[in-house]
Amino acid sequence: MNHEMWIWTELLAFDREKPDYGVEEYLERIGFPVNGITFLLSSMDFILLHDGMEKEHVLFPDVCSRQGHEENEERKRQEWTNYELRGLIAGLKKHGIKVFCSIFILNMHDRYHKEWGTAHPELRMGDKIHGIDNAFSMLARLKDGTLFEDFFLERLSKVIPDYDFDGWHGPDGQGPGWNLTHSDSSDQFVFQFAEYLGDGVLPAEFLREMDNSEAEMARRLDYIWKNFNREWADFTSKRWVSLWTKAAHAMHALGREIMINSPFAKSIFESIFYFGLDYRALAGVGIDYVVVDTVSTSMALIAGEPERIFDYRGSLAEFKACMPDAKLIFLDPVKDVLENWDALRHAPARLERDTWLLANETILRHGELVRCADGLLTCVGDGINRYEWAQLGKMYANAYSMESRESGEMLWLCDPGIFDPLRDDHRKHGTWPPYHIVSQLVETQGLDISSACTPESLDSLARPLLVPGFDLLGDSVKRTLLSKKGMPVVLIGNFLSEAVPSDADGVFCTLHDGYRIGCVILNGTGIRIPMEPAEGLPEFSWLEYNRFVRNRCPRMSIPEAFWDAAGKLIRSRLPESPLRNGGKGIRMARLKNASGVEQIALYSTKEIYTTPEYSLPEGVRIRKRCGFPFSPFERRGGRLSLPDSRWKICIPPFGMILFETDSTNGNNDVSQGREP
Repeated sequence: MNHEMWIWTELLAFDREKPDYGVEEYLERIGFPVNGITFLLSSMDFILLHDGMEKEHVLFPDVCSRQGHEENEERKRQEWTNYELRGLIAGLKKHGIKVFCSIFILNMHDRYHKEWGTAHPELRMGDKIHGIDNAFSMLARLKDGTLFEDFFLERLSKVIPDYDFDGWHGPDGQGPGWNLTHSDSSDQFVFQFAEYLGDGVLPAEFLREMDNSEAEMARRLDYIWKNFNREWADFTSKRWVSLWTKAAHAMHALGREIMINSPFAKSIFESIFYFGLDYRALAGVGIDYVVVDTVSTSMALIAGEPERIFDYRGSLAEFKACMPDAKLIFLDPVKDVLENWDALRHAPARLERDTWLLANETILRHGELVRCADGLLTCVGDGINRYEWAQLGKMYANAYSMESRESGEMLWLCDPGIFDPLRDDHRKHGTWPPYHIVSQLVETQGLDISSACTPESLDSLARPLLVPGFDLLGDSVKRTLLSKKGMPVVLIGNFLSEAVPSDADGVFCTLHDGYRIGCVILNGTGIRIPMEPAEGLPEFSWLEYNRFVRNRCPRMSIPEAFWDAAGKLIRSRLPESPLRNGGKGIRMARLKNASGVEQIALYSTKEIYTTPEYSLPEGVRIRKRCGFPFSPFERRGGRLSLPDSRWKICIPPFGMILFETDSTNGNNDVSQGREP
């Protein structure tokens, strides 16, 4: 198996009353190999109040289930002991499964026991809207001057070997914590920031204790963000990098590993600018796993439009480009009994679509196309019956059924160096992060873009290439791009002062005095498509970023007419698409392996059944991989069809169909394959 399968689960998945704690039954029910399980033990006090293993004792209720909730679909919360948990871990490890622990940073106000944090209110985070809130800051400083991270890691370094965990998983709030426009506005963190700036830089009026005044805390944070946003982000990032450097050293010294979550479903630039953690800086400190928070399915159920799968695919590519040596694990949002959403039962077609698309996002490295994600994390893995696990297993098997050597119609360039100049450019203009541009072209223009590359691959690249943010690239990269011949190279960015080669085709639109967005295609015929200057566009502001989990970061407004014109221009330089009705909410994603077999996903962004019009060459063999529709596929009239001409192929609402074609030998008579 060339990918890792992980499960994030509460103890409710297992049964303390069984001799083996239910390990054999759980694994048999899953039905496919599992590489790792990370236990969601919820309470920070599992770490902070750990007192060795000399005596057996009952664990806190909010360790035995997340926040101590009563039950899942299968059983009531059980009173696990520390010895039983250690036995459960040992039982899983006998099967070759890595076991990590994870906790959250919430204060439960002594609901189940006297919490360690009750005596340390200085650890509480400050939020612009709510004032001092229920979350603890991993970056806080204790009253005695000790950094909390040092105390925490000292305790963690005892817990991990005592239970024989294989590593620590730091999820939500443990890097980064929150949106910088909203927090951490607590006294202790602002005072750390003032020390970082140096004496006399932050006005004295903001160095007073304000934790008791939400209004004053908000006023102080607004001032810092408006006047010191870069310093505020850099300081916060340095603090996070310090914590995770120490964590990596501590865990690796024990022969263990570490896993960190990405920032609330955002990518590299948003994390740097709006959340205060530069993941590029973490790339060299020894992070073993990064869980990329690709929660498109659950967010669609919770928050509705817009579609997020297009953004999350690009986000995966950016993370892999910037952290090439870390293992990326994409989060597959299956269900959560506490948060009350369930994609497995309420949106299985959408879950299948998103899982396949994320698993098959690729990047060109050292001349080889590899998956951006090294595996997936099923979240959350309790309360799932054997039939549902079989459904997931089939979904996962299809998602990883082909090792592609070529993917999509074109690649896109992700240069990790672009994010530094983008900081000032975004603040000035609202310039889009690179993956937003890719996402826009895939979602609205139907381009099949599922592979990225970095500048190291440019010299040998011979396929069509999309370059978002061209104007922000370094001179050497620009020269390499401008010298490419014999293939379409699409440059998108601010062409206010960029020279355009005379034989390049382009469409341009002035957004304001300092920004002339252009889509330029090299090696063309010199076609220029001017557009009227955009008027009446909403004003961009980076000062506020509200409801950040569900919303994209603030960005400039770009007229849809520009994207339509750019999409048509790009399409004119690519081979004709076999999908004839992509404008009706149907998109395609194609993979090709070393043997020339092509795997095609036709997927829907509509809430109704859709019928694709997909052209196939004569003599092609077809192998159907999807369960729906039940009927086999065949070629009729040059199109993908069903054997019974009275009926049409339907794609499930927000779902997909999946099939393979082979033109290398054989004939269409062998195309009557069903789902394997």
